[in-house]
Amino acid sequence: KADELPSSLAKTLLHQWRQGPLTEEETLAVLLEAALLLEKDETMRFVKEELQLIQVAEALKE
Repeated sequence: KADELPSSLAKTLLHQWRQGPLTEEETLAVLLEAALLLEKDETMRFVKEELQLIQVAEALKE
């Protein structure tokens, strides 16, 4: 599924990963965007069930 990830998004993620831990809000947003592009259903399930971020999952549906 790597071919489904835009190169610009992959480059942004790699750049931010090199800058430090993937804990910054901006980095997490890029990571979430990539996950949604590659595995939308699994990402939604993880956000909702594992992380229990119901409101975030609802916002991502829109």
